[in-house]
Order: sequence, then structure tokens, then C-alpha cells
Amino acid sequence: MESLSNIQNIISTNQDASLNKRKSLKLFSKTSQIIYRDLQAKHGFKSQIVIHPGNSLQSDSLKVPIHMSIGSVGNISNILVLYKIIDEKQMLLNGNRRGLPATSAIDTIKTNITNALNKPEKNFKIIMPLWSDDSFHILARKVNESLVLQLTKGPVLDDLRVPDNVIIDTKILVHHKHFMKKYNAFFNEVARFPIGKKIKRLPIAMLLFNEYEGHDSQKTLHIVYGYTYKGSRQIGLSTLLRKLIQVYAYEKNMFAITTEAITWGSQLASRRAGFHQAPLKRPRKVAWWTIPNELKTHLNYNQSTSTTKRRRIQNRWDKIAQASHIKKNVSGEPTNRNMQQMKNFYGGKVPLSIYGYGNRLHYVNSKAMKLPTSGTHVRRITKGKVNNIISNLQR
Repeated sequence: MESLSNIQNIISTNQDASLNKRKSLKLFSKTSQIIYRDLQAKHGFKSQIVIHPGNSLQSDSLKVPIHMSIGSVGNISNILVLYKIIDEKQMLLNGNRRGLPATSAIDTIKTNITNALNKPEKNFKIIMPLWSDDSFHILARKVNESLVLQLTKGPVLDDLRVPDNVIIDTKILVHHKHFMKKYNAFFNEVARFPIGKKIKRLPIAMLLFNEYEGHDSQKTLHIVYGYTYKGSRQIGLSTLLRKLIQVYAYEKNMFAITTEAITWGSQLASRRAGFHQAPLKRPRKVAWWTIPNELKTHLNYNQSTSTTKRRRIQNRWDKIAQASHIKKNVSGEPTNRNMQQMKNFYGGKVPLSIYGYGNRLHYVNSKAMKLPTSGTHVRRITKGKVNNIISNLQR
């Protein structure tokens, strides 16, 4: 774990020295220690929290996912990263349970590559996860008579664009008598990954954020982007980081934190961390492309009219009652019966993602609040709120 002085050194502070500001991040360090103990006690792994400067997105040490590149999220001041510490001895003792790639997974990858090589196509490009999450992938590309195998870090989009900064290892194998020797050598290295690559820690969750100064030196922190790796979801890491960043904002004399939470997971984590969510827009029209086919069948969904059976019945009754045609934008709004069926399907609360991503929330009135930033969620930073966060984490 890095010392408090090291953490302070890597945090970019473009503040005026004349401002009345706190000179250290003691509360941030204390809260991080609480999180370390909590994650080890509940989930059995050691962790580390670091705030990197924004230019670390392109560094070899962080190797961020492709869709978190500078070009896609704009300029970033800082990155709050939660790392999982790799215990090499434990991995060697316990094998796959602690993170070494499963033999079955490597065999599956090799089989997929062999099948692709046996097909008549001259060129191909396939991507396969090394584990059951999106932390690492094997990218195999055949170009003419050469096979290129790459070990990459981070999620990869469907179009398989892989930037150089996420490539950990590359092998170009030309089809000749030594092909299988090089081929097997590559996968022997993969079988020992990440031990063989001397990787000591893996990022499992992160927040990208900027700091702004508005009216009367009123400073605001804006969360630009958040990501939790698939293998580390469902344990509340996004919520933890959103709570921790409030402690950071308090010690940096920030007035408020804003964020544009465009996915259900980000919205849920923001609300659990105490953020105020702007009201939902009405009508709440379902984005049917987000609904699983199994649920569409339960709802008797008609593809041509984009309506459910209950909505069609409701529309007919509305026409009779109102003696007028129903507006088209109502046809996608779920009925009460639809909502109950969806609650049963999802096992409780219906996720906001059924209404599409990001286009069903209003934005907070930043002008009225005199904030230099805006978003779908906002959190006013006070000493009392920060003390409550720390107290609740200690329980």
C-alpha cells in the first residue's frame, strides 16, 4: 500500500495557495484503510486505492479499456482506481481459484483458433476472454500466412479495435515447421499469467473525474466516467468509490459533486452513495431493444407495432373513453400489468435500463445551484455527510 505522502504526490492540485484548503488527505487515507479491511474480510482479497493523474490513461502500467481512451471521454484530471493485489504464493498454492487461467479456458481458446485456421477464409480475427470476465483477452489474427497472437488487458469492443497501450504480449507465428513450438510457447506463458508477467496488481474498478472552479471560487468535482470489471461486479465497488470520492472532495474544499449517470448500474450506485437523482422524464417509454426475448414472450410483445397485448387493450379502452386517437408516444409506455410482469421476471425492482440509456433522466439545474458542471445526479458536500459515510463504512 502506498503511503499517504505518495498518494498526495500523485494527486494533481491546481489550487490557488491563498485559498483556505486542507493541507492533507488524512480522511481519504483513513477511509481507504477501512475499505481495505472490509474487502479483505468480506471478499478475501487485498486491495489498494490510488489516484492517478489523467494522463495515466495511456500509460503502460494502467492499461485501461479501449472505450475509456482519452478520445472517448475528453480530458481527464484524475483517475481514482481500486486495485486488487495479486498474491503470487496464494495463486500458486490454490491454482485457478486465485486467478491463474483455467486449463479448460486455454484449451477452448486453442480449439477456436484451430477451427478458424481450418476454414477456407484467408484472414480472420477473433477475440476470446482469458477468464470469465473482461479483464484479459487473447486476440488471434490471421493475415495471409501469418498468425498473430496477442495478450491484451481490458475490455475490447465488438469491432476488435485494440490500441497498442493495452497489448501486454505479441507473437507473430509464420506457418512453417517451427510454428507449433512457438504456438505452444505462447500458451505456456499464458498459463502462468499474470505471474509470468510479474503483474502485482489488477485494476477492478475506477472513476475518471475532473475538478472545476465556478462562481466565487466555488469548486465542483464532476465524475466523467466509471467502470467496474465484470469479474468484480455485484459487490458494490462502484458505490464504494462514489462514497470515497466524497471524502476526497471534502478535503479538497469542493462544494458539490456532479455526474452524468447514463446506465442503470451507475444510477443505482450514485443513489446508494447519497446522490440526488433528477426526476425521470414522462412518459416512460420502453426501449424494447433492451428487453430479453423471453420477457417479450411473457408480455405478448408485437414486433410490428412495438406494443404488448395489455397496451393494445388499454389503447382501445382509451380511444373509447376519450373518443380520440391515442398519441403514438404512449404506445411504448408499460401498463401496470406490464410492470408487474416485469417485476416478477427481474425478481423485484425493474431496472431503469429498460427505458434506454441516459435519455430518460432530467438534468439538475446547475445554474440555480451556481455550479460550473451539470449532470443527472448531484451531491452537496458537507462535513456531516462525510462523517456519516465514514461511520457507516466502519460498521
